Order: sequence, then C-alpha cells, then structure tokens
Amino acid sequence: MQRSEGVGAIMMRLDRSIQEFTSAVSLILFNVLPSLIFLCVVGAIMFSLDWRLALIVLMFAPIPH
Repeated sequence: MQRSEGVGAIMMRLDRSIQEFTSAVSLILFNVLPSLIFLCVVGAIMFSLDWRLALIVLMFAPIPH
C-alpha cells in the first residue's frame, strides 16, 4: 500500500486537529459554561422572587455563543 502523503504531513494534520479540539473544549469550559451557569442561577433567583417578571426579563436575555 502506497501513501499519497508523507508521514510528516499526516502527523502535522493530526497535531493541528488535536490543537483545534483542545482549543474548542477550553473555549466551552471557560467562556460558554460559566455564562450558562450564571444565567441559570440568576433565572432561578428571579423566578423565586416573581415568576411573571422573570419570564418577561428572560425573553430578552442574550444567549451566549
């Protein structure tokens, strides 16, 4: 079996893919997840105080991305 790419090119693509995966995981863990947790905690507090006002406010809450 003959390869069209060299071993170095395959290793470089694999290394780049692993780096992109770890970058995506760290983005989710350190940026998106805390925002979602904060939104849930604040939503729970607002619902415990006044559920009608909480529904109105949460309709305009930004969704983190």
